[in-house]
This record gives sequence, C-alpha cells and structure tokens, in this order.
Amino acid sequence: MKKLLFIAPILLFFSCQPEKASHADSIKNSCLVIKTVVAKNSLIENEFGEKADWIEIYNNASHTIDLSKQQWYVSDDTLMLNKFRLREKQIPPHTSIKVWCDDENMVRDQIHTNFKLSSTGETILLSFKDEGDYYIADQLTYTDTQMAVNP
Repeated sequence: MKKLLFIAPILLFFSCQPEKASHADSIKNSCLVIKTVVAKNSLIENEFGEKADWIEIYNNASHTIDLSKQQWYVSDDTLMLNKFRLREKQIPPHTSIKVWCDDENMVRDQIHTNFKLSSTGETILLSFKDEGDYYIADQLTYTDTQMAVNP
C-alpha cells in the first residue's frame, strides 16, 4: 500500500508535463490551458476602466501553480514563444486567471501583456520553459469571431 501512495503523486506530476514545441499537434497534456480568448471585447473592463481583449488561463491541476517560480509565457507569435512571461501570480487548483492583451506590459492587480489580439484572428500560444527548452503547453486559434473557447 505504501508503494501505491508513493507512485500516485509521481504519475500526477508526469501527467501535467507540457509537450516539446516541435510536437505542437499533441499539446493537451499541460496543467495550464488556454480556456477562452476574447478579441474585440465590448463588455468587461480591466483595472484601468478599458474594455481590452483578454485570455483566460485555467489551472487543470489539483495543486496551486506559482507563476513566480515557474517560467510560463503567452504569445501570439509561433517564432517567439516567450513573448510575454506570466509572473507574480498564483493560480489555485481548478481556477483561472484573466490576462489582458492591451500592450501595457505590466503586472499590477491584473496581468497585462506586451501585445494586443488581432481582430481578424490568430493563434495564441501558452508555453513553458524548462532547462533552456521551450514547450508548447496549449494553443488556441481563433478567427474574426469575438470569442473562442477551448473544448
């Protein structure tokens, strides 16, 4: 019985590892995922009272993910996976954070990226850096619709 208790956490740890960036077709093994992308936002205001575009990132894991201790990134450029580093936030299990895509490039009460979303559509990437290599954890491609939700 003691062996089973020891093995279970190891299996959970390995089940949340992102895939290598070169294997972008099989990217659904991460603890963090892109849940929603909202371009052309007309309803929700950020901390500055602006109706900026945003990305919702969800923690699938049963443990808190501390972005200040791990190297997670969001990008709209497949050639630059580390375009904006997510930091200074903790994401509790089975909850999400909103990342504003408003070109503000700061973390205050909320996270604001250094890029905006295209109103005509693009691919948003969530990546992770480990031992110098970047891995794609999740990606979501949207078209000129206002909102895209990951299944």
